[in-house]
Amino acid sequence: MIDQRVQECSLTPTDNYASTHGLLLLSKHPLKNKTSHSYHSNLNYVELLTRGYLAAEVNGLGPIVCTHLTTALLSSYFGPPEFTTYEQLHENETQQLLHTFPANRDGTPPILIGDFNHGPQSVRLVAEFPASHEMMLQSGYSSPYMNEVGLCTWCSQNPLTGNTSKPSVVDHVYVTNETAVSVSGVKVGIAIND
Repeated sequence: MIDQRVQECSLTPTDNYASTHGLLLLSKHPLKNKTSHSYHSNLNYVELLTRGYLAAEVNGLGPIVCTHLTTALLSSYFGPPEFTTYEQLHENETQQLLHTFPANRDGTPPILIGDFNHGPQSVRLVAEFPASHEMMLQSGYSSPYMNEVGLCTWCSQNPLTGNTSKPSVVDHVYVTNETAVSVSGVKVGIAIND
């Protein structure tokens, strides 16, 4: 089952890529009510890199959402014509996510995970779309990793960034105050096979 899903995510032709947005959601427990959503499927626009989310209900845990939001790939804006900046596009994606998965929803609150491509400014960190990160916090979500650890998740030491990135926290697990979460340890590992 896992091998089949990994193959579907990574080896399908590009016309099928939009169905998973390059995301993968795995669980030891059965996934129910599985959905996939593109943030911009209703626009008359062909995305170079699709952005969206996968969501599922996990017994005993509730709704889990795995997402990947837009980043500013180029210095000039190149995106849906309904927006004029990457910041507007990113804020729209954040608003869609919060509208669909509000922190104060009835029942078990959702857990949002993924590459949000946003984070706050600090002494050690460069802000990435800080208004979107603040939008998440104001809506009732928190980022335990940011609060308890706060080390960069997009760092120049990462060989995948080509030593061009400025240290920022763009990867998050957003929870609500009602979700019992603790950060017991952080391990970052990158293996590169020659």
